[in-house]
Amino acid sequence: MRPRRIKDHILIFQKWYYLADERKKLPALSLR
Repeated sequence: MRPRRIKDHILIFQKWYYLADERKKLPALSLR
C-alpha cells in the first residue's frame, strides 16, 4: 500500500467524523 493512498483514506475518515460531530451538535438539521 502506498502512504499517499492511506493519507487520502485518513482525510476522508476525518471528514466523515467531522460531519458526524456536526450532526450531533445540530440535531435539528439531522431530523430534517
